[in-house]
Amino acid sequence: MFNNELQVALSLTRRGWKGGVKCCLCGDIESVDHIFFQCILAHFVWNVIKEVFHLDKIPRSLKEFTELWL
Repeated sequence: MFNNELQVALSLTRRGWKGGVKCCLCGDIESVDHIFFQCILAHFVWNVIKEVFHLDKIPRSLKEFTELWL
């Protein structure tokens, strides 16, 4: 995730993959940030974590996650 080596559509197309670049759940462009923070399913999971642990804020990107959480 941190080295941007996950096999997400955006990274694969840069390597010559001929498939689509859209998320199969929501139709947005599939990137690391999208899968872990911006997709509707990821957003739901982060909101559950927020409620369970009584957090004030959830990260919206990998950059924000590393700056605020790590």
